[in-house]
Amino acid sequence: MRLLCDEMLAGLARWLRAAGHDAVMAEPGVADRDLVRQAREEGRWLLTRDRSLAALGGEVALLLPEPLDAQAAFLSQRLGLDWQEAPFERCLVDNTCLVPAKPEDLAALPAGTEALPGPFRACPACRRIYWPGSHVRRMAARLQRWAALAPSPQGTGPSVAGSQEEPWEIAMAADEIRPLALVTGGSSGIGYALAQEFASHGYDVLIAAENLQHLEEARARLMADGARVKTHASDLAREEGVESLYQALQGRPVDVLCVNAGVGLNGPFVETDLRRELRMIDLNVRGAVQLTKLVLRDMAAREHGKILFTSSIAASHPAPFEAVYGATKVFLRSFGEALRNELKDTGITVTVLMPGVTDTAFFERAEMMDTKAGTMENKDDPAEVAKAAFEALMEGKHKVVPTLKNKVMSAVSDIIPAPAGAQAHRGLAEPGTDKKE
Repeated sequence: MRLLCDEMLAGLARWLRAAGHDAVMAEPGVADRDLVRQAREEGRWLLTRDRSLAALGGEVALLLPEPLDAQAAFLSQRLGLDWQEAPFERCLVDNTCLVPAKPEDLAALPAGTEALPGPFRACPACRRIYWPGSHVRRMAARLQRWAALAPSPQGTGPSVAGSQEEPWEIAMAADEIRPLALVTGGSSGIGYALAQEFASHGYDVLIAAENLQHLEEARARLMADGARVKTHASDLAREEGVESLYQALQGRPVDVLCVNAGVGLNGPFVETDLRRELRMIDLNVRGAVQLTKLVLRDMAAREHGKILFTSSIAASHPAPFEAVYGATKVFLRSFGEALRNELKDTGITVTVLMPGVTDTAFFERAEMMDTKAGTMENKDDPAEVAKAAFEALMEGKHKVVPTLKNKVMSAVSDIIPAPAGAQAHRGLAEPGTDKKE
């Protein structure tokens, strides 16, 4: 089968090639009509997720933004591909030749996958398991979603503690599948404003935080505008909390991941609470890395997705009296910039958000209400910050510094010596500066 995939379907093109089909990728930025013309001239079916492109006519197959196994089923019906009998020869992630799976590989598979037809094959490099026609991990996730929809003997399906766990499929018809944005720290502040942006632009949204009551209040406000929103309450400073959030996705692909959850703590380092600072590192850094690893692996398999890291303008210079908090934001900035470079040749973009002093509950929680920053009257509006972040994310920019005053401050911080930047931050964050002239 001769096929042409537009640039949004790089992951599917890999599947098709691995299955032995003559599939090619369109060059980035090619005009819609030129894509249709190319497909017609080369005698190919054009595969796309773009409804406007499909409307141009020709031999075009429109694919909804579903998991790849669902796309495979669609192609089997629409194009007559003998998908289930097409064994993979190479890993879809690192292109390594597959080998027969060992018993210890099979023992690690999720429950329900043993019923799938073999033979199972494994990638010796990344240890992913394959079977003829699909990726076991994705198929297992689909089996789990079907199990969640099936009524139990008591008439209720399984759920995860602390989550609003109605399966996504109940809330939508097959032709209503929308992209999904996952926002951590989404119950208030910048995270809530980000969730509003995504909801207003046609995304389904999963917001995550620790406090279930705050999440449900946020969900009610978002749904009042017609958005489809789920919540998940867990402690993202703990490994099991991040894992439970990932499981709450029920195997549904994440189109946009916003790593936004974070806390701060103000005061002289020799006096601040070490346990709170270690927990801050666990949430701001370790939890961010864990969640990104889990979600990014899925994005990489699909070669599609966007990631937003909420760093801070404090990452532009040393942050006295917020020494640990500032260091965590420097980590997120560096982490995000590094991943962006690693992923530059894929369909995944990474953007770092660097907000300034924003009107949220952060300053009260960080014990900064006796500082100049905490009592500042002209703080930035979270909605304005989120709007700038959304636009930069959609444009694939590497960094966004909202508002003109913050852009100036960031530019200055990038050129002045570190001691001068530290002194400037001290003027905002030192306890008691709210009373200084």
